[in-house]
Amino acid sequence: MPTDHPRLIDAELLAQLREAMKPMSPEEVARGKAALQRLFEFAQGFSGQPQKVACFLLSLYDSSRFTFDMTDLRALDKPVIQDCIAVLYMNSVRHNNVEKDIDGGEEALELLAARWNLGVQCEL
Repeated sequence: MPTDHPRLIDAELLAQLREAMKPMSPEEVARGKAALQRLFEFAQGFSGQPQKVACFLLSLYDSSRFTFDMTDLRALDKPVIQDCIAVLYMNSVRHNNVEKDIDGGEEALELLAARWNLGVQCEL
């Protein structure tokens, strides 16, 4: 006879949930912040890759204004992709917007958008 009781969560799934919910270590935060700084500096460059990185960072800053097509990551060099993943991980775990971890905050990101002439949408 069926019951209305929820199924029990197995131990492996529970361990994965606990791991996913645990706060970042100070070392992970430091790596994420260092990756963010490298990406922000890289986004000041003069080619397609820096513009894509600018769009990535701006989408983390204000996704309603700046969209980023994740397939654009394919056009980036491996170390840049790794930094993007580190920043995305830090952003998702800490629920902290990138402007809080960039020198100059919102103003610096708005200047980045202006530099690339990325007004309403971050379309390449």
